[in-house]
Amino acid sequence: MTKQQTDRVMNREWKAYQRMKASLIRWHRNKWVLIRGGKLRKVESDVKAILAYGYKEYGNVPFFVTQVGAPGKLQILCYD
Repeated sequence: MTKQQTDRVMNREWKAYQRMKASLIRWHRNKWVLIRGGKLRKVESDVKAILAYGYKEYGNVPFFVTQVGAPGKLQILCYD
């Protein structure tokens, strides 16, 4: 995957997160979420668990993970 393709994917996932943010804050504050394909795929309490899920389920492809409602802790994880 090229850098441009990766950037497009991550932009799409970030926009999906923004659309879901109010609901995620209400129901999953301080939890870790994984978004892929514009959809919420997994919610976990532990970042290691959500990363393990992402690698196992999707492999070495871009996916978006963030801690809901935690200012300054936005994490975008992308692997080619």
